Amino acid sequence: RCTVPMANPPGRKRFLSFPTGFNRKQQRLSERSVSSQPMKILVIRFSAIGDIVLATPAIRCLRKRYPEAEIHFLTKKSFAAVTEANPYINRFHYYDNNLPQVIAELKPVGFSHVVDLQNNPRSWRVKRALGAQNHT
Repeated sequence: RCTVPMANPPGRKRFLSFPTGFNRKQQRLSERSVSSQPMKILVIRFSAIGDIVLATPAIRCLRKRYPEAEIHFLTKKSFAAVTEANPYINRFHYYDNNLPQVIAELKPVGFSHVVDLQNNPRSWRVKRALGAQNHT
């Protein structure tokens, strides 16, 4: 298992876990990725520079498990310099206090999965608008 500690409220432990074994859910995901279009995964983490850096192991696990997937990352524009050096991410999207504009830019991409590392009302709105399979 690839286990990544997540930012959590004080006194509460929370981990994001990506199994490296094979099960039915992963088989369905793998079958989807065999189709003509690559799997498209959006990872959302808007703020907290340290948490954005700490998201790298989760993204690395996604890349390791789904090497052919297109991994996109959505964050605030002010963190562009921190994220652009990440070798596991194919494309970056930036939020600059205009959520409807960002959603309009993301919808045509056709994400198959959204990994929400932020888990707040803004990220919920993006997930709901995109209609992709959600992983929080």
